[in-house]
Amino acid sequence: MKKIFITSVLSFATCTAFAGDWYGSVGLDQKDKQNVTTGEYHNVFSMTIGKKLGDGYSVEALIEDEQVRSASAKHEGLYQLRVNKDFHTETMFTPYVGLAAGMKSKEGGLNASLDFPFYRYDLGIKAKLTEQITARLGWRHRQAMDAVYDTKDTKWNTNETTLALSYKLTDVDTITAAYKIERMNDGGLVASKQSSEYNTTAISYSRAF
Repeated sequence: MKKIFITSVLSFATCTAFAGDWYGSVGLDQKDKQNVTTGEYHNVFSMTIGKKLGDGYSVEALIEDEQVRSASAKHEGLYQLRVNKDFHTETMFTPYVGLAAGMKSKEGGLNASLDFPFYRYDLGIKAKLTEQITARLGWRHRQAMDAVYDTKDTKWNTNETTLALSYKLTDVDTITAAYKIERMNDGGLVASKQSSEYNTTAISYSRAF
């Protein structure tokens, strides 16, 4: 994961040399674990590099570095590739969909060394409130591709709802604040599945090149 992270940083810097329709972002999430008394939370640093392809399509690569703040002090990582489609309308609203696949790694604790593939799909709507402010309501489903990981070890069969507000600082610079609610797809209230339920606050900065 460290090599991938370094490569992504270099790629993020290199993309400034390309003209037109490239963009990048960095973000920080705090994921508060639900249904537990230990006060566990996760800090997630993320980096995205993407390119607009025209007609509302875009493709982007994401990498995450995740620190689990608990007695186990586990470390996790993620990288994925996603294709997005915006459906532009004559109104202030822009519906969108996305499809992604990637790899997740988990270290420490009971999951001493787990690397597994996953897929996710997104849908939602953006609303341009002013020239500077855009709101977004989104929903995503994410699931491990291997049933063993999905049901026994990672419990990665989850849905997440996001409410985000973006402010355009300049023509190329944007800052976004978001609140996310992640829950198990099957309810996830039994003790063995509580680890996949989080409430998350997030902030990110993006720049177009």
